[in-house]
Amino acid sequence: MTSLNVRSILCAGYASIPPQIGARWITRDVPATLLCFPSCIPYVSVRRGLTSDVRRTYVAAYYPIIDSARFYAGSVQLSYGWLHASPFSVHILRETNCSLWHVFKCCGRRLLSHVVGDGYGDAMIRATILGLFDREPAFAYDATLATFDEIREENLAQIALAEGSELDDGEFSLHNSEDEQTESTLSPAKQTLVFGQIQKPGEVALVFIPEADALRLAAIHRAIATAETWGDFVDAIPPEQLDTVYEPGV
Repeated sequence: MTSLNVRSILCAGYASIPPQIGARWITRDVPATLLCFPSCIPYVSVRRGLTSDVRRTYVAAYYPIIDSARFYAGSVQLSYGWLHASPFSVHILRETNCSLWHVFKCCGRRLLSHVVGDGYGDAMIRATILGLFDREPAFAYDATLATFDEIREENLAQIALAEGSELDDGEFSLHNSEDEQTESTLSPAKQTLVFGQIQKPGEVALVFIPEADALRLAAIHRAIATAETWGDFVDAIPPEQLDTVYEPGV
């Protein structure tokens, strides 16, 4: 597989629809059902570096781990990793009986984001528009002759960050805008709220909850609705949510 064309990603902006794997990228041993999966998943943000306060454009491109492919009745899953060892990973689930794609980003066993798109392009735009999380390892590519050594030092620091230990809960926040953003986790007052309807016989209630909670609940209910066995449910639900719905011995 060829390397990511970073310049095309930078020109496209934060959201992008990466090219699919396609038959020409892989060997005959790879199942055809994976050909429609992305050949990489780029996340782009403008932020300060680890070695200086200069704001630069950073890109973290996640590439498919073909051996991680899992096939089930009604879905296909594939995991993606960074070029170097990193606790961050991306996991894509495609529902084969409909047009829905799910994109999960994790740090270790912690679920950071989960987006659902109707079709490949919609899912990729919704996922990549989120950009990078704070402390998510990524490379700066805008080096010139004058800044080459500085960029090289920064990228080596990013690799060292990736090879370090998992991050604490308070170290995650999105960094997807050129505007100044707080370096700590977003406060409750700044959380994105979403709304939905709860329907009961003769009653319809409008409920507002934080987006993160909505995504978590949606993932759990989707697993309940689609799983036919306990094994299917365990495979469908995000790993971090399993402990919230099941307690051994109870």
